[in-house]
Parts: sequence; C-alpha cells; structure tokens
Amino acid sequence: TLRSSAAALAQLAEAAWLSDHRQLQPLPELAELPGGSLLLSAAELRPLAAALPPEHRRRWRCLFSSARDGSSFTRLCAMTLARAPCLLVIRDGAGARFGGYSSAPLQLGPRWFGGSNSFLFRADGAGGVLLHRA
Repeated sequence: TLRSSAAALAQLAEAAWLSDHRQLQPLPELAELPGGSLLLSAAELRPLAAALPPEHRRRWRCLFSSARDGSSFTRLCAMTLARAPCLLVIRDGAGARFGGYSSAPLQLGPRWFGGSNSFLFRADGAGGVLLHRA
C-alpha cells in the first residue's frame, strides 16, 4: 500500500541521514601522534569518540605507545595509572584490538571500576566497534 511504502521510504531516508551524519563527525585530534592512530582506523575512531562524554571527544593525548615507549607493562602502568579520563587501546599477538574507557583514574585490581559512562570495546575487524557498557 501507499502508506506502508511511504513509511518504508521514511525509514530508509532516516537511516541514510544517520549514516551520513556519523561520517561527518570530526575525528578527535590525536596530539603527539601526527600520523594518526596505528591501532584504529578513522571509521573505528568515530564511534569511540561519539561514545565519550562530549567534553572528551575532541583532543586526545597519547600517554603510552609501545612503538614509542617500549613493550614494558611497568612503564605502561607508570604512564597511565591514576590518570583520568583514559581510553586504553590494545592489540594482542593475534591482531585483535580491544580496550576500554574509564572516567575514573586507572588502578590495578580484580574488580571493575569507573563511572556510568565507562565502557569496554572491541574492533570488529570490518571497520566497526562493538561497545559493552556496564
């Protein structure tokens, strides 16, 4: 019917606008990484930035990079513990990329910590990011 066709067209138009709008959101400024992220693509950075509180979306400062600072867990802890907010991105030996955002200072311990806007994520391998909130 004409009504169902109009409703379907309206849904498609809204989805296309939302898709285009996401692509237009500016990428965060990656201070101290002039070449950009070595771990995440622009398509993956956008949804991560959008998931952050608005005041933390634009300028990011690299606290630790194994390419720059070496592969030391002790150094990683020294550079990131007690710092907030923090977005941690990890690539494991198999190439999987994952991490988390915490609005609370990072700390070592067996329990989850962070505020209501903290989350875990993983890159899906197809340019997307899957978010997991508490």
